[in-house]
Amino acid sequence: MKALAIWLGIVVVVIGTFSVGYHLWRSSNPDRVLVVVDTSFPMEEVWRQVPAELDDIDDRRYAEFALVTEKEAIHSWSDSLDLGDVTPYAPRDFSAFTGGDTYPEFDEATEVILITDAAPSEVEGIADWEVVQLQPATAG
Repeated sequence: MKALAIWLGIVVVVIGTFSVGYHLWRSSNPDRVLVVVDTSFPMEEVWRQVPAELDDIDDRRYAEFALVTEKEAIHSWSDSLDLGDVTPYAPRDFSAFTGGDTYPEFDEATEVILITDAAPSEVEGIADWEVVQLQPATAG
């Protein structure tokens, strides 16, 4: 019985040490998630859904976030996503993202997420991005 207690104590110490080490490493080396929000006129219909999506994304552990639109940078790396007073305006134009990286955060990001209501055919030229497809609320 004494041997089992010693073995169990060693296992707990090893797992605890590994867990603390992993936590400290991940805290100092967070994932960098760049979020691109479509701010075109068509997004007005689903705009109320955007803050909830941003809140869901910035709940991730061991990550920091930058937020841009297809028209402007909102903020660089931060622990949370803050859209501020941005509202949809102007036509949709993703061409800045298909021809090259417009913002320096693209080079630093480990993941890029696009929030849009655009049809899949409109975003197919944007490779390796996660696309959050917003749908208008249905009446009923």
